[in-house]
Amino acid sequence: MIAFNFLKDKGHEIYESLNNITLFTKMLMFQNIIMFILQLIFPYYSQISALLLNSSNNTIGSLNIYRIFTGIFINTSIFNLIISLTAWVYDSIIKENTQGTIRFLINFIRINLLLQTIYTLLMFILSFYFTSFGNKPSCGLWLILIFEIISNAINFPDSDLILGNDYLKINFKVYPILLVISYMIVNFTLVPMELIIGILMSVLYNYVLKDNIGDIYYISDDFVQKCEDCCLFLPLKQFNGIE
Repeated sequence: MIAFNFLKDKGHEIYESLNNITLFTKMLMFQNIIMFILQLIFPYYSQISALLLNSSNNTIGSLNIYRIFTGIFINTSIFNLIISLTAWVYDSIIKENTQGTIRFLINFIRINLLLQTIYTLLMFILSFYFTSFGNKPSCGLWLILIFEIISNAINFPDSDLILGNDYLKINFKVYPILLVISYMIVNFTLVPMELIIGILMSVLYNYVLKDNIGDIYYISDDFVQKCEDCCLFLPLKQFNGIE
């Protein structure tokens, strides 16, 4: 009976935690999980995943530009999947609640596409000097994750990220260090180009470019309103944040 009550309470906590995840965050999280499960269950699906992975040789060299859009859904290991999603989801919930689902979705898509494009171009250029760089993919959420975590550390150095129901608080300055260590542990044989380029882009933007080009996260209310009224985004309007 005690064990049953314990499992019941834990099940309720998990249900409440999932219920508190905002809509777009939940959609992207489950999309990554489902894609990874399909890779494990169906061997031929791994071949399909290889067609979605974003690396400069395949994206630019083979003119498969669509990979810039699809690479974010592919994870190379269960550890990468768990760590990147866990590190991203809490900050994502806060931003989606603050900005609203549609504004957050638009921001996520355009910032991710910008980062993926820069990463792919840099890897393509570097591949002329270091051949292996042409095959280094950008997988899952790592690139946009490290960019935003570094931005948080620069702009809110004294703030904390709250994980779970106030179970754990991590200072924004410490969070990138923990994230880099976690990445290096699960990818110890790889040169962490995603992290290196993500960190460099975040530092460059926040310290050099931001004053000149403005806030890349800014979207006018008029544009958001037009998106809300568009048939493509209309079903999401009612989920425009949960607070």
